[in-house]
Amino acid sequence: MSGNLNYLKLKLGDFLRKTDAVSEYHELINSQWRTNVELEDVQREKLQLLINHVVKNVPYYQDYFNERHIDIEEFSLLDLKELPLINKEILNSKKDDFTAENHESYGSSWKSTGGSSGKPFRFLLSKNAHSIMWGNIWRGWNAAGYKLGDKVAVLAGDSLLGGFDFKRYVYYQTMNWIPMSSFKMDETSMEKYLHQLKDENVQFMYAYASAAYELASYALKHDIEGVKLQSVITTSEVLLPRYRTTIEKAFNCKVYDQYGANDGGVTCFECNQHEGLHIGSERCIVEIIDDQGNPVPDGEEGRIILTDLDNYAMPFIRYEVGDIGAITHEECKCGRGLPRLLYIKGRERDFIMDKEGSKIHGAIFTQLFKNEENIEQFQVKQSEIGKIDVYVRLFMQEKTPDFARYAEKLKEQYKFESVEFIISENDFVKTSGGKHKIVINEIES
Repeated sequence: MSGNLNYLKLKLGDFLRKTDAVSEYHELINSQWRTNVELEDVQREKLQLLINHVVKNVPYYQDYFNERHIDIEEFSLLDLKELPLINKEILNSKKDDFTAENHESYGSSWKSTGGSSGKPFRFLLSKNAHSIMWGNIWRGWNAAGYKLGDKVAVLAGDSLLGGFDFKRYVYYQTMNWIPMSSFKMDETSMEKYLHQLKDENVQFMYAYASAAYELASYALKHDIEGVKLQSVITTSEVLLPRYRTTIEKAFNCKVYDQYGANDGGVTCFECNQHEGLHIGSERCIVEIIDDQGNPVPDGEEGRIILTDLDNYAMPFIRYEVGDIGAITHEECKCGRGLPRLLYIKGRERDFIMDKEGSKIHGAIFTQLFKNEENIEQFQVKQSEIGKIDVYVRLFMQEKTPDFARYAEKLKEQYKFESVEFIISENDFVKTSGGKHKIVINEIES
């Protein structure tokens, strides 16, 4: 009975938001088993409709297609690669030009990204795209065992939890969520969260990767037992190997990672094979390109480019979200026809620069510390080219790692002029959305 009631609450949420996410979810559950060829046919049809729409209703593309006399009748996936790249800066400077003149007919509303760079980005999202977004998210949860209406603890910040006023409280009730703020990760709050997970018999947790890791570390450190989740679903941050191992140990379950960029229309999820993240290709076309803008072969790393096929209010076509990754179209052992992102390295601001100005991704520290069992958390801060400070929290203060050796290794391999290690408990910076970032790059780009 409770399952039916919670399902009806989701339907009520759809009614209040004027969305149709539940119906979209059921369609997506079926479509994920189509072949890759069949899914590309869906993309081709939706792309043609999108191009027809933007040429009639979006000023930027009206001008672009007219000036170049582009024939839109037989526009193809290959033709898509001839269109210009856009990004947040371009959209911010020409927001009216990228907004559909008839956007109100799509029930559009303003949304914003979490603002990990310190500059939140606002954009219009249609009701249809909003519905498909949630259908995709729930489909990813379903791969982790979730059924519509199951109770979910959401441990996150502003990008997932918008506040705790009455309106948001109603929203959390219809979604059957237990909200837990990633801004409040002190010992009192974490003990409260763990008791909630136990007392309310929660089976699923949806969380920022670093927040789930902090909560799991606290549970292990204080021998808090009895929290047995069916799955932990991580999102919004790079899931480090150490995070996955610790979370699975503390909560006696598997971790399923997700990646999303709602401004670009993409949602990706791990299945039970844990060999990359399935792309919600019914809504989004994902390209991987090199620094010259050329497509790269499957498995090769490059810049992630997104085309949202459903957001007619403010179309994002060939949108560079700022992430680095690699893709494969090889069929997964699970049988889903959806392509997969093999990995995501993170944003442009996740890079640091050596003394020659060359960019180095913060993932080097994940590899550097992979065998260092006493490092609980770390963060790299850079305010000057060639110089970095590495803040480290230890499990046991009396067992200090050989930081001098690490510093010399970094100087030798990556041409840093200065590397300082600082043991700290509370000097970790979080973004405005409550996320932990491996790299805090303060150098003006």
